[in-house]
Amino acid sequence: MANQTEMILSSEAARVKIGLRLSRANIFIGQLSKEVSNLVLNEDTIEEASELLTIAREAKKTIESAHREIKKPYLDAGKACDSAKNDLLATIDAAMGTLPARYQNLLSDIEFRKAEAERAARLEKEIKSGIEANILEFSSRIAACQNREELVSVERLINLEKGRRTKYGDFADFAVERYNTCLLPILKDQKDKISELEELRNAVSASENPFEADELKIKLEEKENEVNYNRVAVQETALVAMDTQTTELQPILPDIKKTGSTILCEIIDEDTVLKKHRELLNIELRLSEAKKFASKLREEGKFDINGELKIDGLLFKIEKKYK
Repeated sequence: MANQTEMILSSEAARVKIGLRLSRANIFIGQLSKEVSNLVLNEDTIEEASELLTIAREAKKTIESAHREIKKPYLDAGKACDSAKNDLLATIDAAMGTLPARYQNLLSDIEFRKAEAERAARLEKEIKSGIEANILEFSSRIAACQNREELVSVERLINLEKGRRTKYGDFADFAVERYNTCLLPILKDQKDKISELEELRNAVSASENPFEADELKIKLEEKENEVNYNRVAVQETALVAMDTQTTELQPILPDIKKTGSTILCEIIDEDTVLKKHRELLNIELRLSEAKKFASKLREEGKFDINGELKIDGLLFKIEKKYK
């Protein structure tokens, strides 16, 4: 036969076992119920009522005692099962050592580095996009210049931009290299062509020989066409330079498989939580301590004539009992 603790105890079976204990104590709930129903409580039946209350108290004591006895083997079995479970879990925890914590720390570090890499990539993209936009803007200004003074003014702006190292941070040298590579050649070329154009204009103005002046005018017209064409070429050159730029490789980190997340909560200021978020707390009264406190107040005569006392958010009542 299977051990008693290995059998399933139904509610009905437990009721039968407790009922047998009541029968052995000569307590019959049906009879007690009938006598209570037939009782007419008055001064003449006080003793009869007292006897019925005594029987009820004895019945409850018998039920509590039987309940403890019947439940004990199952309770002991549950404790043994819990102990075995806890021992095995502790064995696994000991075997794993610090691995779980180190594993979580590693994954957190990888996730942090990924976030940092993504942030750095976004920053790099923003700065480099800004540099390329500036190159287009400066190239447009160079193309629009009509004389050397205007070109010198644009060159001054480019040099000022190259000096803004705080703006570009780690990409300051990159910015200087891009501006030098993309803008200085076209700036020099445009300077040379406009210088030649201005020299021809001065020569035409200074020439007193009609035939020589006509030849110079032809050369001047050709140079003007060349300068105008170069204005378009300046921006095309800048666009080609932008198309050939490369992007730095980002670090490759392992993928992290997340199983979810949890929120940890703790109380750091009990008074504030009680005041602001009472709904988040389970408040229980420590009855033994509360009764000691109430007894002291009772001795000091703090209770009213009805045996009640309200103090500091607490309500105490004296419940009188009779035999």
